[in-house]
Amino acid sequence: MTTLHLNGAEAHASFLTQRAHRAAYCDFLVRVTPENQREALRLYGENETEFSGLRVEGALDLSFLTRHLRLRYLEVVSATGIDTSALSGLENLRGLRIEQPKAGIDFRWFPMPEVFVGDWHPDNRGVEHADELRQLRAWKFRPESRDLASIARATRLEWLQLVQTSIESLDGVGHLEDLRYLEVAYAPKLTTLDALGAARSEVRELKLERANRIESYEPLSAVPFLRRVQLIGCAPMPDLQWTQGMDRLDFLSFVDTNVLSGDLTPLLDLPALRNVGTLDKRHCSHKGAELNALLQERWAL
Repeated sequence: MTTLHLNGAEAHASFLTQRAHRAAYCDFLVRVTPENQREALRLYGENETEFSGLRVEGALDLSFLTRHLRLRYLEVVSATGIDTSALSGLENLRGLRIEQPKAGIDFRWFPMPEVFVGDWHPDNRGVEHADELRQLRAWKFRPESRDLASIARATRLEWLQLVQTSIESLDGVGHLEDLRYLEVAYAPKLTTLDALGAARSEVRELKLERANRIESYEPLSAVPFLRRVQLIGCAPMPDLQWTQGMDRLDFLSFVDTNVLSGDLTPLLDLPALRNVGTLDKRHCSHKGAELNALLQERWAL
């Protein structure tokens, strides 16, 4: 985390930073703590155009936010049981990061949110009204539906990251037509990837980590624009025949994800593949370095 002093205030780079083409680019946030609250807010108020928002650390009463309704970016961290009701007036908010909220958030409070990062409260609501939401990076996403139905109407999502989630399937992903980056980690109940294949999703990069009940990777071959796949500590695969037809795939990593047959030669038939990440195993036909050397040799021709 980058820290610097700007106009007398301690400032941090933000987790909410997006690509520069966004109209409300997030740069530096003023750090507010129980010890420096009065001075930090004074400096923020006097130099509001120099900062993108506030990073609130520690157990603070957030009612002071009613004096900063033009706030664009807000991080609330290092506290438990955060009262979210104080956020309801922040109609200009573009990005929010929040840890351990006490109650849910109504996304209708923010007409133009672009980024949400943080712990997902089961009472969160109104995501379907977040028409500009581009990034959703949520921890503890445990919906009643056990799939993506509750966020499937956030149709402009480009990046979805779910960590420590109870989902069993990716049903609903077909509605996320702009989705390009999908990450699911620590998903012990995820069993099927069928929704990705059925929807012919336009996801470009997929990362699955610690999803050890996946029944088949075959649906990934039906994702037409998939270029990068990472399978970290996931369920073993019988073989790599499922990669056939993945003509755009240029990177595949299966670290701690076993190929039971040991035959890695199907990867040499993928026309765009440039690099493979894997741990060497005795039963496998190639060591990682050997396989990558063959791929590089092919591209050097």
